[in-house]
Amino acid sequence: MKKSYKTKVNFKKCVLYSLPLCFLFVYNVCMYQPTGGVIQPSTIKAGEVMNIKIAGGHATLRYDKPYRLVIGFLVPKGWSADQAGNTTMTYTSPQVGSGSLTLVPAGTKPDGSQLDYPTALKGLLKSVDPNLIDDNEWVVFWSDSKNYNANQDVTFDVNIKTKVGPENMLVKLGYYIGGYPDGSWNNAAENYVSLFSSCLSVTDGTGDGIDFCNKPLASMLPLAGVDNDIYKVDFDNDLYTTDISNATDIYICGTGTTTTGETVTHCTPDEISKMRPLDQKKFTKMIWPRQFFSLKDGQVLAKMEYYFTDAAGHKVGFGGLSNVPFKHPFKCL
Repeated sequence: MKKSYKTKVNFKKCVLYSLPLCFLFVYNVCMYQPTGGVIQPSTIKAGEVMNIKIAGGHATLRYDKPYRLVIGFLVPKGWSADQAGNTTMTYTSPQVGSGSLTLVPAGTKPDGSQLDYPTALKGLLKSVDPNLIDDNEWVVFWSDSKNYNANQDVTFDVNIKTKVGPENMLVKLGYYIGGYPDGSWNNAAENYVSLFSSCLSVTDGTGDGIDFCNKPLASMLPLAGVDNDIYKVDFDNDLYTTDISNATDIYICGTGTTTTGETVTHCTPDEISKMRPLDQKKFTKMIWPRQFFSLKDGQVLAKMEYYFTDAAGHKVGFGGLSNVPFKHPFKCL
């Protein structure tokens, strides 16, 4: 089953068209207004190639200038969508023919930004990104640069093919449609639109499932890394009623399994395991697994299972249960 997701954008200063998006943009002059959307599947198997379509774009140019179409694509980091061969984008247009979009060269910045495209888009759209786990990235493509005549009408379609990652998950993909050069590039009323899908279900893959869509009881980020990295562990003690709901001091109780099958444990309420309280009964902790478990040289963690406890040792795990731990595999993409 496929769904079409519609944009919600500001009409100020814009000319409304009844098609999904525009192909080219005029510097500081808005001549586009997407009202359609992106068509993508609602479910797909892990490891498959997903086909996505942005259809029926239209723009009327006002000046004789060269322009590029810019498409940003928000995906989980675990998909490695920016790696060679994992994502392709093509366009077709009755006016300018067909062509391929290519990955924007590393370090390229939108007009007026001090940040490169992926970093700039993440900051620009962070407040409207509906995903509740911050482990995704913007992958940005652009078309070849072409010269256009003033008052020229251009219509087009864009097709995206991307290889889905190996893990089971629920996630909302994001789309940015802009142009280059783009003047006030971060002005949604003039130079770009963004939209996000409803939850895409990735099935038949590995792991217990990563849920970007629903409010998490806990998270350990980044999702990909090794035991020598630094991780941010968060816990929402207000999501479920549990034996530690009224605790003011919360600790991490963890068990690590090494690549050789050994187990190491840290389940002592001390300063190494104590979490920092935030507002609304939320807690956070930065941990270095090698230090947390006092690993010896040669010991390498394959995974970590953990609970949250109070000083008395009452446990809360996955789903608010006291006997099912949270699980975090260590893996390097």
